[in-house]
Amino acid sequence: MRYGVREFELTLMHRMRDVNAPRVERALRDLGATRAELRAAHAHWTRLAHAARAPKGLTALRSALGPPAREGERPVGSLTCEVACWVLPSWPELEFEVLTGPGGAPHHWAADFRHDGATYRARFVYGLYQGKERVTR
Repeated sequence: MRYGVREFELTLMHRMRDVNAPRVERALRDLGATRAELRAAHAHWTRLAHAARAPKGLTALRSALGPPAREGERPVGSLTCEVACWVLPSWPELEFEVLTGPGGAPHHWAADFRHDGATYRARFVYGLYQGKERVTR
């Protein structure tokens, strides 16, 4: 089974269930996906993350999602990180962002989203939600 955009979105939904279950249920219906597919996609991503020969880091994300919509650099403290962003079909208002530090291992990433006319950024470390902040552009 190829791991692509749909599977990646399902993996994100699996991780979002505890935080925003109603949105995940709507997205599953819109995708025509089942909870079993959701669990299978998450299990597949986990297996890939631990497989010795599977692509890792940003290479794994490019393999699943294709080329980023935008790329660049961003200072984070005393580091300059590479940033790559993708727009996901299920949430065109949400941007999936990955920051990679020295050595290219993505461990921090963020997703920008709009709510009540404001833009927010949710931050994740190794896939675990850390918090959100309002973004002023």
